[in-house]
Amino acid sequence: MRMPDLETICGKDNRLLVGVTGGIATGKSTVARMLRAKGAPMIDFDLLAREVVEPGKPAWQEIVSCFGEQVLGEDRTLDRKRLSEIVFRV
Repeated sequence: MRMPDLETICGKDNRLLVGVTGGIATGKSTVARMLRAKGAPMIDFDLLAREVVEPGKPAWQEIVSCFGEQVLGEDRTLDRKRLSEIVFRV
């Protein structure tokens, strides 16, 4: 199978969209730092995911409504460990 040419991949404006994914300790942060050092703009979806569940925000309210205050820490932020124990209980 022939690889597509760069214009097909990047489009006419020559931008390339790259998603860095992987499990724990697979080098995602290292790769992101390397790309950032080369001038690549970054969107940190881990950071965005934390922002949308800050206390009082709509997603936070829905999570608390669904799972109860048992998923909150003393500071009213989500206790991610407790929430994951409930969600992934087998």
